Amino acid sequence: TVSNISWNSMALLTFAIFITLAMWGSAMNFYFQHNVDQRSLYEFLSFFGLSIEQEQAYSVGFSVFNMMGAAGRVFAVIFFVLLMVAALTSAISLLEALTATLCDHTGIRRGLAAVVVFLLTTSLGIVFTLSLGPLSHIKMGGLTLFDFIDRINSIYLPPLCALLTVIFLGWVMPESDVYDEFTNHGTVALRFYGVFRFIARYIAPLALLVVMVSGILM
Repeated sequence: TVSNISWNSMALLTFAIFITLAMWGSAMNFYFQHNVDQRSLYEFLSFFGLSIEQEQAYSVGFSVFNMMGAAGRVFAVIFFVLLMVAALTSAISLLEALTATLCDHTGIRRGLAAVVVFLLTTSLGIVFTLSLGPLSHIKMGGLTLFDFIDRINSIYLPPLCALLTVIFLGWVMPESDVYDEFTNHGTVALRFYGVFRFIARYIAPLALLVVMVSGILM
């Protein structure tokens, strides 16, 4: 639980989160400027009444809020506060899973596990970010390291992880445990459990396999 997390571990996790967000922000800015079609972006902004020159479409950024006048400052604060909360909570959940797994499998202290996770994620993030600049000559499959890992994460891993999950749920995990989890040990009625079980075992794996193969072929 959160109450059992030491302040040192929380500080390290928070620091890792901010570094990760900063690096991903820089990487996404680079990707946005070099891979998003300028004309399409211009037409999208124009649809919402943001009248700017087409060559200025990429520089719209924070000026969107300036175009809204005094209200733009309020919306800007709300937007970035919500964005920060969303990013922090998502990043904490990801780092917490790694830290907890490392503690469970190695038996090391939580503080040390947080340090190890911090060093690994930060090091990988730095390498992938530098692949957009000084390390751009390093290629994997004809792509930079950042583009390669982005393709793996966006095309291959989601359907693969989902496929392995439904296979584990439908064929590996004992059915009694699955039923207990979905019905809170029989205290909640679940009328369509049989339908869910059939979908999880037969339909979902096939559908996910089609999605994964389609992504690979494309």
